[in-house]
Amino acid sequence: MAREDYYSYLMRLWRIENDGGMWRVRLENVETGEVLGFASLDKLMLYLESLGKEVGVPLGTDSTEDSDVQ
Repeated sequence: MAREDYYSYLMRLWRIENDGGMWRVRLENVETGEVLGFASLDKLMLYLESLGKEVGVPLGTDSTEDSDVQ
């Protein structure tokens, strides 16, 4: 597996009650320490989908798709 084909993040999710119960997300790149913040789950998904486009493979094509991997 090429290094650019692998991403490892620590993801934190929390809900803002006084903001209509919207979710907030923080991703921290495990390798680089880079931290990204997202104001919605939709924005997080757009970012994750863009990672697959960078390497030319859509996310979710791994053999563990729809599995019970925990």
